[in-house]
Amino acid sequence: MFIHIGKNIMVNSKEIIMILDYLKVKDSSLSQGFLESLGQQKWNDENNDNDEETNTIIVTEKKTYFSSIAPSTIEKRIKKFLY
Repeated sequence: MFIHIGKNIMVNSKEIIMILDYLKVKDSSLSQGFLESLGQQKWNDENNDNDEETNTIIVTEKKTYFSSIAPSTIEKRIKKFLY
């Protein structure tokens, strides 16, 4: 099943490793270190256009996405198809 994460981007739910709340992660040096360990290319993703619009970080097997959609909304979209 594919999940819409904003900006006309669909992600296969089976590839999602984690969904992070950007507002909680951006000020944490530990979280930033973890995200940087994913690889510079993934962290400095072209989808991160505007820091003010980013609410969610979606880490997949292939890349990391930055979304303006709230993490709880993305979680609800995934759960909707699981039950």
